Order: sequence, then C-alpha cells, then structure tokens
Amino acid sequence: MTEQRANNPEPYERLAGLRLAVDGHRLEIKRQEVSSGFTRVTTVVTLNGGSAEGVGEDVTYEAETHDAVLAERASWDLSGELSLAEFSQRLEDLLPAEELPYSRWAFEAAALDLALRQAGLNLAEVLVRPLRPVRFVLSTRLDPPPSDALLRAWLEVQPGLEFKLDPQSTWGSKLFGALSDLGRVRVLDLKGAYKGTPVDQPFDAQLYRRVKETALAAPRGATYIEDPAPTPRAWRRWPAPRTALAGTRSSTRSTTSADSLSHPGPST
Repeated sequence: MTEQRANNPEPYERLAGLRLAVDGHRLEIKRQEVSSGFTRVTTVVTLNGGSAEGVGEDVTYEAETHDAVLAERASWDLSGELSLAEFSQRLEDLLPAEELPYSRWAFEAAALDLALRQAGLNLAEVLVRPLRPVRFVLSTRLDPPPSDALLRAWLEVQPGLEFKLDPQSTWGSKLFGALSDLGRVRVLDLKGAYKGTPVDQPFDAQLYRRVKETALAAPRGATYIEDPAPTPRAWRRWPAPRTALAGTRSSTRSTTSADSLSHPGPST
C-alpha cells in the first residue's frame, strides 16, 4: 500500500466501522406506471433505531418478486448494536450479494443511512470529501416512433429541465442530431449489462458510434455515457479522454477517474 492510500483509506474502509443500533424494520411496496410500458415496482426498506430511521430502496426489476418475498423479509430479526460491516455480513446469509444485489443494497443503504443519522454525521464528513451541488435530471424513454417531441413538450413546462435517455438501435442519425441541437441531454444510458428486462439493449456498434459522437459534440462534462456493455468490443468504442463514462450494474470504469471530472455527473 502506498503512503497516499495509507493516509487516504478507500471509502468502504471509512464506512465499515460506523456503529448502528437497530430496533426493527419495515417494508413498503411502491408501484408506478412508467414510460417503458410496464409497472415499476420497488420496496422501500426502513430500519429504525431509537428516534432515527434509515431508508433504502430495493429496485429489483421483477415485479412479482417484491410481493413474493415481502412477508418473509418483514419477519427477519435484524435488531442489535453492531458495525456497518457486521450488519452487512449478517445479510450475507439472508441476501447473498451475488444472487440478490438490489435487495442487498437496499438493506445496506438503509443501514448506512441509519448509522450516519445516529452518529450525527453526513456521508461527506465520513469520507472526508467536500460537499458539491447535485444536478437532477428527468429520466424518460422516447416512445415509438422515437423523436424529441416529448422532450420539447417537457421543456415548455419547465425550461430548465435536463434529461437522461436510453438510446436504442431504432434511433437514427436524424434523432441524434435533434438531441444535440436541443442541448439538454445530460446522460445517455446504454443499458449494456441488462439481461432479461424490458429495457435490454444489446451491444450495437452503430448505436455506440452515434452515442459517442453525440457526447463528444457536447461541451466537456455536459453529457455522460452510462452502462456500456461490459465487453472488450464495446469498450474499444471509448478511446477519447473527453468521453465521461459511468457504470451502474457493471463495474464502474471511466476514461478519467471520478475524482478528476471537472463537472460532477447529474442524478436521476
């Protein structure tokens, strides 16, 4: 380990020792019709301890799973006083990270939230990082036939909006040109690691080329490319250092480190 790493621990090392006291938990299923043509179902996980609560959200795609596991997970005894690392280890028998990542992350997020609140700290303080403004974007899909009409309609209502879109193989160069002219698209999410979901988008060389050209045509840091397919062929599409990449389901990789990006990426 270098002297720099010894003096600047990795984020998880800073978080693992946080203490939390859990009295109990509750689960609440949420449902929302979304633009992808299906009902988005999630489960909100709330851990409570004393007067504090910590919240996380299970975003597992399969809607029926949420109802099927609700009663069992609501009956778990998660009470106790322990570290964040110990709580995570306790979850391994209940929610193996490799098999149920979204569910696991929901409980861990709630635990982190609770630990921070009970300690009277925020995440930036624990990680020894400065607070910076967060830019929120509107995440939507373009219904067939795809065009920028929906985005322009939103902008008539709220001119300051920025967008996150999921490019698809059906998008032609004319649409990408219109999006560039609009100048309000901040994230292009390629859904490259998704398998067996309503939003799958397999690797498409022509699509990736158009996405890259659109991102490079924007000012530096203005457009982020999210979740390209985790394959060498896909990654060869991103040689330019001005292309900022972000990962979601696959491991995060980037042509520049996250700390060195001059413009923090927006959130959905």
